[in-house]
Amino acid sequence: MKKVFLSLLLTGTVAGFINAQESVGGIPWSMSNKVALENSRASVLSLPAPDYAKALKEDQYNEANGRPGMYRTALGVKTDIKLSSGSFTYLNDGSIVWRLQVNIPTSQALKIQYDKFMLPEGVTYFVQNGNKNQLIGGFDNTSNANPETMTHDMVQGDVVNMEMDIKAGVDLNKIQFEVGYVYGMYRGANTVNNTFGDANIQAVFGLGESDTCQINLNCPIASPWYIYSTAVAHIWITSADTAGATGGWCSGTLIANTKKDCKPYFLTASHCDDKNSYTSDGFKFWEFTFDFRAPLCEGGGKPNTSKVIKGAEFRARSYFTIQPGASTGPLWGDFILLELKDPSSKLKTWNRYLAGWDRSNLPKRDSLWIGFHHPSGDVMKFTSFNKIDSLGFFNTDSAGTHWKVLTRKGGIQPGSSGSGLWQASTGRLMGDLSGGPTPTARNTCKAGNESEYSKIYHNWYNEFDSLVFFDSIPGINASNSRLQPYLDPTNNGPDVLDPMLMGSCTVEPFTYVPVAVNDVKLLEEGISLFPNPSSGVVNMTLNLQKTQNLNIDIVNILGQKMQSFVVKNASLSQQTNFDLSTYPNGIYLFRISSDNASITKKIIIKK
Repeated sequence: MKKVFLSLLLTGTVAGFINAQESVGGIPWSMSNKVALENSRASVLSLPAPDYAKALKEDQYNEANGRPGMYRTALGVKTDIKLSSGSFTYLNDGSIVWRLQVNIPTSQALKIQYDKFMLPEGVTYFVQNGNKNQLIGGFDNTSNANPETMTHDMVQGDVVNMEMDIKAGVDLNKIQFEVGYVYGMYRGANTVNNTFGDANIQAVFGLGESDTCQINLNCPIASPWYIYSTAVAHIWITSADTAGATGGWCSGTLIANTKKDCKPYFLTASHCDDKNSYTSDGFKFWEFTFDFRAPLCEGGGKPNTSKVIKGAEFRARSYFTIQPGASTGPLWGDFILLELKDPSSKLKTWNRYLAGWDRSNLPKRDSLWIGFHHPSGDVMKFTSFNKIDSLGFFNTDSAGTHWKVLTRKGGIQPGSSGSGLWQASTGRLMGDLSGGPTPTARNTCKAGNESEYSKIYHNWYNEFDSLVFFDSIPGINASNSRLQPYLDPTNNGPDVLDPMLMGSCTVEPFTYVPVAVNDVKLLEEGISLFPNPSSGVVNMTLNLQKTQNLNIDIVNILGQKMQSFVVKNASLSQQTNFDLSTYPNGIYLFRISSDNASITKKIIIKK
């Protein structure tokens, strides 16, 4: 892999926090033109509050008894919101302000499901929370997506204010705007300050909800395998039927195929969709957020929420055999394979990796296996395992369907479901997570905790051929119940496939050789920053075992790059100074990488 060295004192800035769909910014007319709107009011739609207390009790029971499912956090209220649902205020210049306020009492936050969203030129759409301290948008015709839908951050609190500012002469019939559900969050919706200062906030999925013993992705222990994590996503799941609508979270991973055509196949657990959807309609509102991680090892800072793909096409799955109302049931296989909808090829521009895989039934000579996941919907965490058993199973006596692994560092929680088990030395997936220790029985991060991962080996052909009762289930066939047709479309039959870089996987697979943990330790111990806190000038003392070039990125707490440097031929007893006197007071990260390892050090600027 080529290293690109940036010249000393190359300054760069990165655009601020953006929502899942591209925002053009701006201020709603209701805020900037109050005089013209002072005699008008927005229409108000009050929706009934779901029984959140009952849902939480059900969740606690299911999690305590090991019933697999997505980590439920929200209940949906069906709506039929259109332009006709709101109020129109006509201004003297012929322009129009459309407004609607929606309320679901006692909700922590609201997540809006847009069934249709397409704006013509001259229309800008904004969303605000109840006290208008959270501003999302604006969105205009340049924000339109294909298909015609919309996704953006959750709205903090139990009120959402929607507004469209429509210039004179716009044909209202060309505005496509329909909301099918509003999901009320009853847990897992936390708030952080946004980039515009303390007066503007952001509601964030699951931030800080996982147990404190979990290990953030940006900690040194995870750095040798950081590249693998770019394939991992936090999944927002919606599930609706005649019994009602729910929302929640799982984890999953982009995965490569033998044709090396960069198709964005995505592997997660079957139990994350307990509706047993065998058509793409069941997955069109799922959202896949990549790089949802904390900028600091010890937590804190604002996580990135901008890299979102909405919707997926169904490809294959194992049948979810646990019936509604039952606490247990057999999971011979536990996988869903989707193809993410990415018509603009965003994944390639985001430099994603496609995980490799190992479909053999015998673990290699590795002594370490790892996982990246989103427990309780939180920012990405890292877990390692040091023992593996090929005779694992989950809610059945059919031993051998799962890998049973024992925790070394970190832990597994609800919300981690669907995340991958990786061979540490190869970047190849061996399976996806069915479950770990139940909450009532666990110390989350206790060494030796057992977790069960559904084998790629078993799911390659799956149980379709051996379970006669599948013949009576509509929609299931030999193609959509196994991984092989999609992960090996060339029918070459390999046991293993190496990971690949999105965008170049048709040329050469990328095989990552992990850095030795000792290299990370040596780099960490050979570099010091002082004083800390600093009034502006930061000194770096180097005492390295061998001469090497160092790449240094300085980023702020939002993860925005401030400057980049190269220290060439760094070695023993060397000192370098960095002038950060123009930086505002706050926390900054020095991301330092050599040819063999990468570390992060924190510095505080306090003038």
